[in-house]
Amino acid sequence: MTILVLAGSAEARAVIAALREAGAPTIASLAGVTRRPAPLGVPTWRGGFGGAEPMARRLREAGVRVVVDATHPFARRISARTAEICDRLGVARIALVRPPWREPEPGAWRRFATLEAALEALPAGARVLAALGAGATARLGARPDLRFLARVAEAPAPDAPPPPPNVELIARRPPLSESDERALMREAGIDILLTRNSGGPTDAKLAAAQALGVEIAMIDRPPPPPPPHARDAAEAAAWALARWRERAAPSA
Repeated sequence: MTILVLAGSAEARAVIAALREAGAPTIASLAGVTRRPAPLGVPTWRGGFGGAEPMARRLREAGVRVVVDATHPFARRISARTAEICDRLGVARIALVRPPWREPEPGAWRRFATLEAALEALPAGARVLAALGAGATARLGARPDLRFLARVAEAPAPDAPPPPPNVELIARRPPLSESDERALMREAGIDILLTRNSGGPTDAKLAAAQALGVEIAMIDRPPPPPPPHARDAAEAAAWALARWRERAAPSA
């Protein structure tokens, strides 16, 4: 009987480390957004599942009985699919939902429900630092009157489509220090920080923007997946281990 950790967040590594230390058989899964992820220390499936039925089949074949959804807070599709499949298969599942960032005071951010709404509202001619991940790069071309510095975790593959003409890519793997964030914003002449409310401890860019008077355009987080939820890696790992031990115990 195996525990599957759907990775894609910093917390996923901590969950996996705790499960390994406890001796629980663990598999990780990465969607494949990052081409050269750091090793997780357990057998790792890469590249996604290809749909609901292939995912269900993979879980059955691997003997997965417990799932920790530690994907990115904006990975709505995989989280919803995971919840549905686990319910259908009778697999125990918990979603690690890190607390969102909070505005230091009301009105400190301009908040938007979607990236499209944010792009529509940004003033023409602005120089924007886009901390949105590689998946959003092409969508920035919808505002050719804006100049974007789009931060991604790694340089794109040589055969990847080029970014839109108004987008410059910069490869920096988080987390960065506040001093590094300030230096980047100053050197690039950033007017606006466009980011998603991913939450967690990596808020150096927000502190840097506030210190420099850079406007913050924040995309609100989508609704979380169905409960149960854990707020941090320790809680998620403890829950998964308890379910694993329950299901691994011999029947009376």
